[in-house]
Amino acid sequence: MRVLVAGDRGYIGAVLVPLLRAAGHEVHGLDLDLYEGCDLGEGPEDIAGRPPVDMREVEPGQLAGYDAVLCLAALSNDPLGHLNPDATHSVNLDGTLRLARAAKQAGIERFLFASSCSLYGAAGSSGVTEDAELFPVTPYGETKVLAERELSLLADDNFSPTYLRNATAHGASPRLRLDIVVNNLTAVAMTTGQVRLESDGSPWRPLVHVADISRAFLATLEAPRELVHDEAFNVGRPEDNVQVRDIAEMVRDAVPGSVLSFADDAGPDLRNYRVDCSKLETVPGLELRWSVRDGVEELYRAFKEHGLEAGDLTGARFQRIAQIRQLMDRGEVDAARRGRLPALVALEDVGGDFHCHTDLSPDGTAPLEVMVDAARARGYRFLAITDHGERLGLGGASRDQLLAQRARIRALEARLGDITLLHGAELNIGGDGTLDYDDEFLDSFDVLVASVHDRLDQPREQLTARLIAACEHPAVNVIGHPTGRRIGSRAAGDVDLEALYQAAARTGTALEVNGSPHRLDLGDEQVRLAHQFGVMLSFGSDSHGPGHLANMRFAVATAGRGWTTPDQVINTLPMGKLRDFLAKGRKGR
Repeated sequence: MRVLVAGDRGYIGAVLVPLLRAAGHEVHGLDLDLYEGCDLGEGPEDIAGRPPVDMREVEPGQLAGYDAVLCLAALSNDPLGHLNPDATHSVNLDGTLRLARAAKQAGIERFLFASSCSLYGAAGSSGVTEDAELFPVTPYGETKVLAERELSLLADDNFSPTYLRNATAHGASPRLRLDIVVNNLTAVAMTTGQVRLESDGSPWRPLVHVADISRAFLATLEAPRELVHDEAFNVGRPEDNVQVRDIAEMVRDAVPGSVLSFADDAGPDLRNYRVDCSKLETVPGLELRWSVRDGVEELYRAFKEHGLEAGDLTGARFQRIAQIRQLMDRGEVDAARRGRLPALVALEDVGGDFHCHTDLSPDGTAPLEVMVDAARARGYRFLAITDHGERLGLGGASRDQLLAQRARIRALEARLGDITLLHGAELNIGGDGTLDYDDEFLDSFDVLVASVHDRLDQPREQLTARLIAACEHPAVNVIGHPTGRRIGSRAAGDVDLEALYQAAARTGTALEVNGSPHRLDLGDEQVRLAHQFGVMLSFGSDSHGPGHLANMRFAVATAGRGWTTPDQVINTLPMGKLRDFLAKGRKGR
């Protein structure tokens, strides 16, 4: 195959490219080369004369003639993500999607994405499989979740993405990193004689050698398409799910004279997870060969051979965060596509959530008070309670139940005094465009979200007419998840979005950016088009339990990729202006 590797000059790419070539593939690279000179020994192959390329600016014509794209390029690791979350999203998410869309337009069928097991976050000590719920706890992990979701939406008969969720890498590479746990502990032990843990060593980590990551990419590239199409694979060996203290003991054993110690304030790390890698065993011809102990011993030999010194541990040469900070200071890495974007909406701009269910909804899991406490813990100024209407077909709330809930909401709001509670409902838009309940009752709510939940296979004109009818209702404020898609299980309805946008702008109805990882609806390109029509957006987490309120970050990230500014989102409005917007055509408002 003719293969393009994005990020070929990085830690993994420097090992992967020679392996692909040895297997008979023609390999080319695309890289900004941010880590030039960050080498152990001779470094990657010489590419004198090849210009750096930013995948955020790649065009389909640059990819013509390739059979596959392997996307490794990213600002990698959690501390780096916290250093500049905007840059992390810009490179890891926007760049990945720009590359993938260009590849698809260029007719490239195979797209392999270097994802990460860090998207499981704080999953705990039970091994998680690829279908587990995702709990990223860092901007880096969030970008991997969002990228996978968006890539899955591109998958079709002509474009086949695969997601390799690599465990934490270790091992020697011509382009060395010392900011990953095994490599760092080994380097510190060899140069200082100390194996020092800043945590208590209890968290679990799945680990995988960089050469085995490369073997997984090669085997997946060569695997039958039907086996890997739109599939995620945890990459690692079952026996290499280890606790951090076990890693430290292996390092102590491998480095003569080293001593294991713990920081005085050592405590557990939030990143605590094990992964089940059995699905990877279905990929033909793949054999992972490196244990963690083998990797530690290899690193010790490499460090001795190349004369690693204590000063190398903190400088920019082997510490990605130090290198990127240095480049940022020089203006060589930007947070927002080389300064061409406006000041985009950020999570701290969001004052509250417009899509929240309680246990009054058949699929809600927590009572009103728990959901409100979770919103207060997030610092929200307001929360809209929007339980399902009675016509959903799942046992939604009756009129009497909603009236009783309204009384509870008013009493709770008065008692708390620090959050505005908006009583609402998520109405089902019927097949003929009608809504739950009578108009007089609908007029009494603070906010109403109207959504299509069924008959998404209607013809384009009929489905669009349902949504426009909801926009034209004087009490409807938000159209929820406008296309109705559920990622991986249900395609979007055939909606005439331009007609919907015109209706929303004309009637003063906001369109939702739904932050549920199963929806992300509207998507980023749809958001960008909506702005051309002057549509206001509403951010909703689609929460059915308190933990789901964190989905707001995905709504913000999706809207940011659509170039959304705070003034285009009703969640950012001060309460007076928000109430004016929500009044819409309600009588007496």
